[in-house]
Amino acid sequence: MKKILYALSILLSVSCNTSRDDIGTGIPTIDIEKELSNFKISKLSDYASFVRYVSLETDDICLVTNTIRNVFVEDNKIFVFDYDPFLKVFDAEDGSYLYNIGGRGQGSGELPYLNTVDINPFTKKIYLSWSSFINEFDFEGNYLRSITKPVLDEDEIESISHIITSLDENLFAAAIQHYGDQQKTMIVIFTDEQEVVARLPGYENPIFPNSTLISYSPHDQGGNFYRSNNTVNFYRGHTDTVFTYNVKESSFLPIVSINYGKHRTNMIFYPDSENPNFIKIRSISGNKEFIFFHFDTYKASPEPFDDEIYRGDSFIQFVDYSIRGIYETTTGSFHFLNQPIPAIQGLENDLDGGVPLVVRNVSTDNKLIDFYQADKFLSNAHKMSSYSDSFAQLVSQINEDDNPIILIAE
Repeated sequence: MKKILYALSILLSVSCNTSRDDIGTGIPTIDIEKELSNFKISKLSDYASFVRYVSLETDDICLVTNTIRNVFVEDNKIFVFDYDPFLKVFDAEDGSYLYNIGGRGQGSGELPYLNTVDINPFTKKIYLSWSSFINEFDFEGNYLRSITKPVLDEDEIESISHIITSLDENLFAAAIQHYGDQQKTMIVIFTDEQEVVARLPGYENPIFPNSTLISYSPHDQGGNFYRSNNTVNFYRGHTDTVFTYNVKESSFLPIVSINYGKHRTNMIFYPDSENPNFIKIRSISGNKEFIFFHFDTYKASPEPFDDEIYRGDSFIQFVDYSIRGIYETTTGSFHFLNQPIPAIQGLENDLDGGVPLVVRNVSTDNKLIDFYQADKFLSNAHKMSSYSDSFAQLVSQINEDDNPIILIAE
């Protein structure tokens, strides 16, 4: 109990200090306004020694949906998280389809929809979450159990969201959804017996889901977890601090702060009311050495480009003003990325002359992961001025209706 109380005091003192741009000493800070003058092309060879491409097997039993939400590479397997309520698993060497994890439905191990995926290579457990359901599987896809989230006090206007992660075999962390004027808690840590053992206080007003809020997304309100080697990190889309779980302290502690300055959101998420200069986090991935940021903006990109996304049952065209940046943890340096090829974001592929690599995820053993739908991969490949014979052979073997292509750099 003393350890838990001590952890709570750490959480309270640290998180209260992270509610301002002048976050204080001891926590590295990224100065967004300053770094907006620091755009440059970065080469893939600065972060990896070689890159390989895995064409996922294409068959009716393993077709990937038009939208890929994430791809994980662990235990020499590729786990595809798309818009089906289960994971599709492929061999990380040859791309052959292996099996699904979970299923569609309401039976044991099944879900009607899939919100959150947590793959823990250290416990060899996988957690698929939706609403109040958390289903646990092993890496072979065997359903093990269902875990019940704790219910917070009835007089509180906060609830545990579907955004969860495992800290060890029997300890979990979850982001908080809030329905009042001021969010008191960002994260709760709880056991598989539904005991809440610690909380990370919040400090931002909540976001209320509404069809008119164009920029609303779940990670803005609840936040997201991501794995960085053997640690679990946490961020919220519009706030200024990235946290990491400290096992010794049994708490989430800040690792880097973002000074948005005049680019901070005003928390009014209507196109005509939001700060026109706003910048906020869309996603983060990383390891011990580097944190890879993807930011949403209205106009901060020096290289906006036409793009499209698949939503509902059709493609939607838009102008992409997002920007990407890399933070080096050992030196505290940060820079934004210029596009190595016009209208293609990512790291310049100087290893084989192939398509640029956007770091969308990082495996716990430091593999940098990117993924393309086959037609997009071919389209971008044809924009390359020159590339290796091996890359040319790969391109010749891909059809635009194939399953996605996974890029793995290490």
